[in-house]
Parts: sequence; C-alpha cells; structure tokens
Amino acid sequence: MGKVIKQRVLLITPFCPPGIGGAETHLQDLYEYLRTHDYFVYVCTYQPITVNIKGKPIERRKNLEIHRYSWIGHNFFLKLEKYHPLFNFIYLTPYLFVRTFFFVLKHRNKIDVINAHGLNAAFIAVIIKKMFGIRSTMSTMALYCFKPNTLFAKVSKWVLGSLDRIIAETQESKDEIISIGVPAEKIVVFSHWVDQNKFKPSDKNLAKRKFGWEDKFIVLFVGRAIPIKGGDTLVEVVSKINKKINLAIISDAGPLIDLFKKTADKNKNFLFVGGVPYEDLHNYYKAADVFIIPSRYEEGAARVMMEAVSCGIPVVASNKGAIPSVLSNEVAVFVDPTAEKIREALENLYNNEAKIDNLRKKTRQFARERFGFKNVKVILDAYKN
Repeated sequence: MGKVIKQRVLLITPFCPPGIGGAETHLQDLYEYLRTHDYFVYVCTYQPITVNIKGKPIERRKNLEIHRYSWIGHNFFLKLEKYHPLFNFIYLTPYLFVRTFFFVLKHRNKIDVINAHGLNAAFIAVIIKKMFGIRSTMSTMALYCFKPNTLFAKVSKWVLGSLDRIIAETQESKDEIISIGVPAEKIVVFSHWVDQNKFKPSDKNLAKRKFGWEDKFIVLFVGRAIPIKGGDTLVEVVSKINKKINLAIISDAGPLIDLFKKTADKNKNFLFVGGVPYEDLHNYYKAADVFIIPSRYEEGAARVMMEAVSCGIPVVASNKGAIPSVLSNEVAVFVDPTAEKIREALENLYNNEAKIDNLRKKTRQFARERFGFKNVKVILDAYKN
C-alpha cells in the first residue's frame, strides 16, 4: 500500500520554475520537500513572465501537479515594479485569480490548505478562503516598506489580517506587518533552507579551473540585472578597483544586460557570465573568493547569500533591509552600497589574507546552523494550526 497523504496543499504564486530567481527557487525547494514527504501539492501559477522560457502547461509528477497559465507582456513585471504597487497588482492578480478560482471550484474537496506566495497571491487566497472556507496562509519573501495610512497599507492590513497564518522570512518582515495593525500572533518567522549536501565547499583550485579562472581573485554577483540590485554600481566599481580583482556577473534578465556586456568588452576584470542553470550555480560559488550583494533597496532574505555562505564563501553585503540580520559579522562585511565603499571593502579583503581566511573558516558552520532543512518545520506547522 502507498503512504497516506498528510495534507493536500495548493500553492498560489505568479512566479514558478522554469522562471529564474529567489522566489522561484524557494518555491521549488518547498514543493519538492512536500511531495517527497507525503504531501500532495497543487501549484497555480503563470508561465514565466520575467524570462523568455516556457514550462509545461500542466506538469505532473509523484504528489505534484503544476498548472502554468500563459499571460501577456513578457517582462512587464520588471518594468512596472519601479512604479506604484497597484500597477503590478492589476497586472498579476485578476487573471491569476480567475484561473485559480476555477481550479479550486473543481478541486475544492481535495485541498486542505492554501499557501500563497506574496501579497498578490495572498489577495487571491483570502477571496477563495471566504468563498470556500479553506485554511489559508501566506509566505512573504519581501519587505514592503508600508507607509502608514496609505491605501496600500490599508488593503494589505485587510488581506494579511484575513489569513490564518503569515509566514514571514525575517523578523524585519514580521515587524513591518505588525506595524500596520496585523496581530502578532498570526505571524511566524522562518528562514530559507539550502541543500547543504549540494551547496558546500570544495577544492577551489579545481573549481576555478573549470571556468578558466585560475590565479584570478573572483568576486561573484548573482542577481537580476536591475538597478536596485546594484549591478550598475559594480560597473562603476570595476573602473576604479585594483585590476587583479575580477568581478564575475551571473545575470540573464533585466535592463542592465547590455551595460554588463559593454563593460565586459572594455574591462578584462569584468567577467559577464550571463545566465546559469540553477543546477550548475553551486559550481560558480565554489570558484569564487568573495560574494557580493550590493542591493540599494530594503532587500529581504536574499537566497543567494545563503547559498554563497553554504559554499564557504564570505560576503561583502549591503547594509540595507534584512541582510545584516540574515548574515553577521562572522561571515560578512557590511557596507553602504556605494561604489567607493564597495571598492574599499573588496580591496581590504584582497590585501588582507588573514581576514578573508577568518571569515571563510566560519561560513560552513554558520550555514549549517541557520540554513538547514529544519527550517521547513515552521511552514508545516503553519499549515496545521
């Protein structure tokens, strides 16, 4: 006899693999964990809307069923993101609601709990909860920077307050949700987890040889090519930094891609890698000497820094948002995300072998204690009570 299904979970999200990004990776980690631990998972999502690739419209595997809906406007999300949240709400939410509503109408007796990812999906979950009485939770992986008494804050309070549980990725996220009037007892804090068997240190010389980076000091950036992620700051840094320090850029989506390519053509120490499949990404971390996260906005718990630390790589990080609380001075150097401060921090590490070794020695234990599979238990508990 087969194992008894513990719960049937509906994940609602605009972003899902084969899309690329931290949200997509977390979602994949979650549904893979659930389906291999005797949960049945449905996913209602879009075909990728930030990169020009497609997945199967309906994908079925053991204990997993993903429904991907085609939607207009490739890259609209990135273009609208810099404007008022209302624009992306209008773009993302109504059509996904319609498709999810008809899915739930057909499967309502097969769903025990809904886990929405992000505020737009949470709005959908709340409406469905009120219509069908299904327990609903939300996972949030962003800081929303609510401004008191604005329409955005008021609507968010109603949405979040209507959920059974809110799963916030950092204490900063929990605090800002409480600040708009959502009861603290609804909110639990979790951390992402990283596969510590895959993301782990290895022989650095061998790792560098794979990419032709022998004898190079590599500073690795992994992220979307949009200004708030700080990629253009690194373009400014490369013109001023010690030429023995190489900036390697992994990015395949966003308006800065052409700038990255032009900079790489002019600077031998600016290495534009382009896009890398997630299953190969850990090899690049292992070949790096330092990881850089130069975000200029209130960044949440960016997954890439957890992956880097798990691979034994110290981090030079922006002091914005939740980054300092996710990492610590044990494994990272925090700076104002300006070109000059980043240049100073990288050159200080390059010239101080003892300091970089001291940071590196602490990374693995730090990652195993904070970013292991035990973190998923917070989410499973939220599904039940």
